[in-house]
Amino acid sequence: MMATAMGLTLTNGAMAQGGTAAALEGVQETIITIVQVVFSIILVIGLIRVVMKFVNGAPDALSSLGWLVGGVILWFGFQFFKDDLVGTVGGEGGVR
Repeated sequence: MMATAMGLTLTNGAMAQGGTAAALEGVQETIITIVQVVFSIILVIGLIRVVMKFVNGAPDALSSLGWLVGGVILWFGFQFFKDDLVGTVGGEGGVR
């Protein structure tokens, strides 16, 4: 009887962990999507500002272009790191 009660307790704990993991995956996907959208918007605004500076002949246009290129490199660096981490850890139940 005691073994049955312990077995049921462990099974319920495992089910709770599975539900929690699924909920956390949903939160993780939402956060990653929000961060990617915000970063994309920032890059588009940066691109528009750089084009405006080149059109207006602003003296700091090349500096702004450098910052924009740095942002794009940062974006692709994080994407590569995230994809590499998924490949190492595994997509099932791990980081996406």
